[in-house]
Amino acid sequence: MQAVRKGWWIVLDELNLAPSDVLEALNRLLDDNRELFVPELQETIKPHPHFALFATQNPPGVTYGGRKVLSKAFRNRFMEIHVGDIPDDELRVILNKRCGVAPSYASKIVEVMRVRIARFPSPGTYVCRLSRVHCLSIHRPTQD
Repeated sequence: MQAVRKGWWIVLDELNLAPSDVLEALNRLLDDNRELFVPELQETIKPHPHFALFATQNPPGVTYGGRKVLSKAFRNRFMEIHVGDIPDDELRVILNKRCGVAPSYASKIVEVMRVRIARFPSPGTYVCRLSRVHCLSIHRPTQD
């Protein structure tokens, strides 16, 4: 609510995993009325003029389980940008510059991920898309 009131920008990650009541509230915030109703407080909040909302999602389907298909009407409230895999050389630079991973380790991480993608190609067995890698998950051990 602070972001709406104070004009902050927020990012909602994996929006299509959100509960229906959250999506309904967002729909009202993003429509022509531009207001957020908070039932617990029985309060309607008008957003600050500088408030901006960004959202991400993985596509629904076999590869990414549990995702809802968002309605076309709801999706039309956003500008959709589809992002593919990050090329290996760019991923190594991101790992090095943004995450502080040494270049030799960044190369090894990309190499290991490519091997895992080749080793587990079928959806549901092991999902690993380089565009979905983030610094916090790189060092997390995986279980085979």
